[in-house]
Amino acid sequence: MVNAKFIAEFFRKRLGSVGIFSLILAAFEKILDQEFVCPCDRTYNIVVCVLYGAVPSICCFVFTFCFMDGYSEMEDERMRDLHTCDKLLYSILTTIIWLFLFFVDGRYLACAVSVWGGVYAKNETLGIVKWCKPTGNETVVFTSQQDTLKWISRSQILGFIIMVLIPILLLVLHCKQRRVTQRNISKMETLECSKMRLHGRLAERKFSFEVEETTCL
Repeated sequence: MVNAKFIAEFFRKRLGSVGIFSLILAAFEKILDQEFVCPCDRTYNIVVCVLYGAVPSICCFVFTFCFMDGYSEMEDERMRDLHTCDKLLYSILTTIIWLFLFFVDGRYLACAVSVWGGVYAKNETLGIVKWCKPTGNETVVFTSQQDTLKWISRSQILGFIIMVLIPILLLVLHCKQRRVTQRNISKMETLECSKMRLHGRLAERKFSFEVEETTCL
C-alpha cells in the first residue's frame, strides 16, 4: 500500500512538472524554429547552431536548479545533500529534453555541417522550409541536397538516442526517492517502537509504584 501511494505521488508531482516544462520547451523550440536562419557560411553555421543548442540547454539547467521547489523542512545535512542531488538530476533531465528537441528537428545539425556557400532558400523536396542551396549546377545542388537529407536523418537518430536517457533518469529518480521514503518510514517505525517501549516502561513503573503503595497500606 505504501509503495502504491508513493508511486502515485511521484507521478503526480514529478512527472507532472516534467510534462509541463517539456511543453514549454517544445513551444519555445517552435518559436526558435520559425526564426531560425542558417547563414550558409561554414564558420557562422557552426557558431549559430552551437548557440541554438548550448544556450537554451544551459538556461534550462540553471533555471531548474535554482528555482526547483525545496523541502519545507530540512532535517539534517544528509537531507540537504539528497535534495541537491535531486535538483541536479532534474536539471540534467530538462537539459536532455531540450537537446532531444534540438536534434530531432534535424535542421540545426544539417545547417552546421553545410560546408558549401549558397543562399538560404525554400525546398519542398526536403520536407523542410529552407536549406542552404548552393549556387551551382544541378549536380552540385542534388549532391548538397542528399547530404542535407543524410544529416537531418542522423540528427533525428541522435535525438531519439538522447530521448532514451529521459526514462533512464526518471527511473533513477524514482529508485532514489523510493529508498529515501523507505528509510524515512523505517525511522518513523523505529521512533514509534521506541515510544511504545517507553510508554510500556512508564506503565510498569507506575504499576509497581501502586503495588508498593498498596502493600505499605
